[in-house]
Amino acid sequence: MSEVDVLCRTFFRVLSEITGKKGNMELKGSFKLENALYNYLIKTIGFKNSYLEQMKEVEIAFENIIINSKKEPSNLISNIEQYGDEYVALLDSHPLTKLFIESVNEISSPKFDIKHVGENDSSVEYWNIAIRHIGNRLDLFHIPRRGEETLPTIVINHIDEFERVLENYIFSIQESNTFYNIFNREAFSYQSKDEKIKMIFEGALLNVSNTDAEDVTKFFQHYTDYINDDTFLELHRPSYVGAFEEDELYVMAKRSELWYETPYYLSFMLKDRRLELPNVRLGISFTNSPKVANIVATQTAQQMKDNIDYTIFSEKIKSSIPKDSTFRFINPAHIPSLILTFGLLKGCGINEVIVKDYLPFRYKKVMQDRQFSDEEGENYQRRLTDKTLSTMFRSISMMEGIEILSYPESIYELHFFIEDGVTGKNEFLTNLYNLGLQKGKELTKQKSFCR
Repeated sequence: MSEVDVLCRTFFRVLSEITGKKGNMELKGSFKLENALYNYLIKTIGFKNSYLEQMKEVEIAFENIIINSKKEPSNLISNIEQYGDEYVALLDSHPLTKLFIESVNEISSPKFDIKHVGENDSSVEYWNIAIRHIGNRLDLFHIPRRGEETLPTIVINHIDEFERVLENYIFSIQESNTFYNIFNREAFSYQSKDEKIKMIFEGALLNVSNTDAEDVTKFFQHYTDYINDDTFLELHRPSYVGAFEEDELYVMAKRSELWYETPYYLSFMLKDRRLELPNVRLGISFTNSPKVANIVATQTAQQMKDNIDYTIFSEKIKSSIPKDSTFRFINPAHIPSLILTFGLLKGCGINEVIVKDYLPFRYKKVMQDRQFSDEEGENYQRRLTDKTLSTMFRSISMMEGIEILSYPESIYELHFFIEDGVTGKNEFLTNLYNLGLQKGKELTKQKSFCR
């Protein structure tokens, strides 16, 4: 059976499944139909190899013809050509959305090159997603194959709104100060404008949670907020927090590179011992709501992992934290940074915090950084997520006055509220929180004075 025969038979089978009526299986004289189906798949799937390897995507493409065509012309071939042309015109009139869809396809590829420096840069062997077009809504499915991981469906609820949000996101990056303007960085120097934009989209996709995938427009609104928010503007340089552990504690909002979780992260540093406490990667969103802190990860700086003084400091922190049966599942050294951050946020007038759960695309970066397989990368990323959430739960449990609003089991995210008058379960924890709180109030006062 030729590939063309397969296309026609597949189309009539899908037609029969949807309408409940047996499709016409007669293929004689159907060259024009075969050609129309073939051209339609090129327009909607853009395959580069044999579509026999992509039958799931082909079936969804045919469902779109049958279900979503705006008109019902009597000529089946005309209907197919019309729907394909409408789809192409839709994407051509939304150029950033079109680049975004290409980015989703590339990041879904087993040979995805996150830094666009390898032989497979900007090319994939076949289309890795299936696009379901329902009016102005687009659902981007990843079709899992043997040896690949299952990635979430990314939902664009309204293409016009999504295009506007992407325009604002790219504009915010290009027009921001050098703290965020990643267009000028070395990694972008040899890329075309479209490739730069796709790299930005791919970097953002690494930080999409399952919840974010359900409304990717909202996700990009929040990442635009991260860039435009001025809560930590005064922390672009090291800023004194107070005395801590017989040393001077400083905090700084340090810029992240494109492939990390947020545009910046909070770094707490001990001056005399030259120690950097674990970093808190977060962003502040404010669209359609009061400011909310979104914490994506806590991480120990690489240069600290083998530092003897840091090891001694970490052991001292462990002795200050109550232990129980779950103690071995957390990162005790991360707790001071988190509690300082809770206080800092509260002092800045931010009461709500969301902690992201597993980031399903993130393992792509882990694979390349550590030379892992798909399975190893996913397992490693899940372990990191579990430990981050366990450490966060422990930090909250040791403070009186922090209310958990929702757990990851229900919506993939941990959501909590910082009330007034928070205290720790021992003096060490209370002092940590108050250091952050006073620093936050100081930042808020400085901002009010400048205005």
